[in-house]
Amino acid sequence: MGLEDIKDQALEKFNELKEQLDENPHINTIKENYQTLPAQTQKIIAIAGVVIAALVLMYIPYSYISSSSDNVTTFNNNRSLIRQMFKYGQVPTGRNSLPTTSNSNSIVSQIRSSVSRFDLLPTQVVTIEELPLKDTGKALAKKPILQAAIKAKFRQLNLKQVVDIGYHFKQFRNHIKLIGTEIKEDGEKKQYFNVEYKLVSYAYPMKKEKIDKGSKKKKRNKKRSKRR
Repeated sequence: MGLEDIKDQALEKFNELKEQLDENPHINTIKENYQTLPAQTQKIIAIAGVVIAALVLMYIPYSYISSSSDNVTTFNNNRSLIRQMFKYGQVPTGRNSLPTTSNSNSIVSQIRSSVSRFDLLPTQVVTIEELPLKDTGKALAKKPILQAAIKAKFRQLNLKQVVDIGYHFKQFRNHIKLIGTEIKEDGEKKQYFNVEYKLVSYAYPMKKEKIDKGSKKKKRNKKRSKRR
């Protein structure tokens, strides 16, 4: 199909649409009302129509550009997040602030000792114990990073104690992170709360160095030969 054929078809469609509009009684009523208006008013309406049409034509490409920009921003954010996840799943080659072992009993003792600064009653500390990792939800780090979860449960805390203990756990240790808090109003004492804090500790495994027994024997033989 040539360019002339396409042009003829477009003109034919346009003429058909024009005829349909001319036959529409509503369109004819609008035309009659428009023609009865003063010339200045007709001019203003025509200019307003042109401006509205121009704005519509400008809005179409703008909407596509805006949508593309949002997609690019979302892509960059997701790419940055994925890179961070891969970074956290790798053991760094240099020094790091994380321990080489993850002992849940030691962490429980540290948390229990640190909570003593809040002068809580014995009845307020329900339990501080190890929590199965599956109960914390989706794992926040990949292997070979070691993880241990701890649950610290308290009862009948006032609002200030809830905030203070939560802030304490948030900055407790660099390798121990507060990942969840569940707060419920106490049934016996109103305006007091039963709170459960969930923490996870992270550690890097220690690499075992292989000992070459053959090299040790060679060193011993050299020492004996020197003595002789």
